[in-house]
Amino acid sequence: MEEYIRVVMALLREETAETEIEGKRRLIRFLNPELGLINTHDPIGLYIAASGPRARQLTVKLGSGWINNLSAPAAALIGEMRSAWSASGHGDTALDAVVQVSGVVLEENEPADSPRAIAQRGRGPRYCSTAPPTRR
Repeated sequence: MEEYIRVVMALLREETAETEIEGKRRLIRFLNPELGLINTHDPIGLYIAASGPRARQLTVKLGSGWINNLSAPAAALIGEMRSAWSASGHGDTALDAVVQVSGVVLEENEPADSPRAIAQRGRGPRYCSTAPPTRR
């Protein structure tokens, strides 16, 4: 994954990158960047969806943004990522984290653990509001 990210980010900077294709080292680049078909002028941030420990280590190593799912241990993982971020020498730059959540809009009087709701949002931790829905 690190090699793939290295190559893609180099291409987005309009650089020629060396990579392995079909078992051979090759130089690659975008063809005709001057046509404007691919936006290589505006910076594109790197975000890694990193649930596992190796992907989180790579996120810290590359100084990228971190995408994680909201789950019960999310608070502990955020603490671990902040510690790893500081220890890696990123200085005062803040860890940019994105939390991905899933949910379902309940029908009137439908319980949060109905078969339909579970099928749409999964069986993970139940974070739901007991307030009646707001009508617009």
